[in-house]
Amino acid sequence: NRVTVIVGDARSADYASVTALWMFNPFGPEALRAVLRRANSPRVLYYNASDQHRAVLFDEGYAAHDSTLVGDYALLDCRRTG
Repeated sequence: NRVTVIVGDARSADYASVTALWMFNPFGPEALRAVLRRANSPRVLYYNASDQHRAVLFDEGYAAHDSTLVGDYALLDCRRTG
């Protein structure tokens, strides 16, 4: 389990070795868009994604691969399509 937690401004973090992003509505849609473009991660796991956050994911080239209920919320597993 090689998990690294990065603390800092997500819009300027170094995502060079990131293979998956885990998110829980951490910021607004425009910040999410900036992070997705910078990270270019092949996979995003998003817990409790709002409709706005889902729209950004889909606009940025991700498709829903799976969705699992965790309590009252969904864990959305998205994969980059392009």
